[in-house]
Amino acid sequence: MRHCLPALKMRWVEIPRADHDNVLITDFPIYAEMAEWTLHHVP
Repeated sequence: MRHCLPALKMRWVEIPRADHDNVLITDFPIYAEMAEWTLHHVP
């Protein structure tokens, strides 16, 4: 996505107890974080 929208400010989110193979299936509401960022930054 970065190469498609290079002017956007990216955000790093620390996800507790996450590893490469389970980052999207933890109890942390990562999809809510991603949706909020997308709504505010993607035209």
